[in-house]
Amino acid sequence: MESYKFTRLLWGILALLLAFGQALPTREPERPPPKDSLQVRLDYPLYEQGPIFFSSHLKFDVAPQISDKQFKSLAVDAFREMEYLIGKQYEWGSAKKPNVMTTLIAGNEIFFASSVKKGELLELDAATKEDLDACADDKKNGQAQHKNKGRCGEVMALETYYRSNVNAAKLGRDARIVAITKSGDVYKILDPCGEEPKWGCNRLVQGFSVLTDDKVNSDPTEEPFNWRQLRDEKRLTISQTHAKASDVKAAVQESKGKKSSSSQNSSNQPGTSGTPAKQTSKAPEGAVPEEPPAEGQDLEADGLPPVNAERLNRLRQKGQSNPGAEGQDLEADGLPPVNTIRLNKLKKTRKPTPSGEGSATGGDDPAAHGKGKPTSKPKHKVQ
Repeated sequence: MESYKFTRLLWGILALLLAFGQALPTREPERPPPKDSLQVRLDYPLYEQGPIFFSSHLKFDVAPQISDKQFKSLAVDAFREMEYLIGKQYEWGSAKKPNVMTTLIAGNEIFFASSVKKGELLELDAATKEDLDACADDKKNGQAQHKNKGRCGEVMALETYYRSNVNAAKLGRDARIVAITKSGDVYKILDPCGEEPKWGCNRLVQGFSVLTDDKVNSDPTEEPFNWRQLRDEKRLTISQTHAKASDVKAAVQESKGKKSSSSQNSSNQPGTSGTPAKQTSKAPEGAVPEEPPAEGQDLEADGLPPVNAERLNRLRQKGQSNPGAEGQDLEADGLPPVNTIRLNKLKKTRKPTPSGEGSATGGDDPAAHGKGKPTSKPKHKVQ
């Protein structure tokens, strides 16, 4: 016996280990970006929590002069660096590839920020939330939340800006922004998401200078922006500002708390005890009315559904002496079927009424019982 218990314990431990092994995702090691690059890289601490996000932060000694055409070229280079890391370094498929890389120029800083994949646990900075809330408070608003739940590149570029600068000022017309995506083999500018009343980044960046194809096409500049020279001259530093995710344990506890609160609220509703209330239908005309079981008989104590007495009486009126027997259609009249398993169980275990007399059917029908009172004659005699 002891050997059997020990074996069961070992199997239980093994099952737990296997369950946790499957539940905890394995993370591949971080892959560094190429040295001679804009240093766009996976936000690895964030990735360890779940969300997939690529970013980089360039800070110049003075605000750089960048034309519209140079701006787009720089933004496309950032998207290509993300593509290289995903395809060549991490060897991920499209399911883990952000669709957009956004570039934000604010003063002497440039922020590269992708859209977010698997961003359920992403936690935005208070200043970013404030900007999104300001969009939602617009009187023209037809919804309370950003259409993509704040996971776009524009939101993340703004998020990176705020997290990189304590007490940062709100950005205005001097801030320049563009989102790049890829369609086939073509890198193209993607307009901010959102169309009234389903607002999105269109409201968030409406006060910024948003790069468009028209601006790029009208720009005569031909030479690229030489950021490498500025880097080599120590006039440019490149780093990464990490985004944040909600604590997984806290999120789980919060979820459990909501479920518990919901359960308590349900149990506090009149006529409930934490379980759905039984629905009773009105007896059809001519049917024998339902009578409760004898006092002390709990129809649900054995875990089976209660006997549908209304249906049982109707079937008896039709002359079916053995409801539930083979060949008898228990649902032909549109009422729920008789629980014959429960009925038979109650036949064996039922308690007699205080008078010791049976029910109208000779003690076989608990649903036809009076409330502890003897029955002088049957309400309907079984044929």
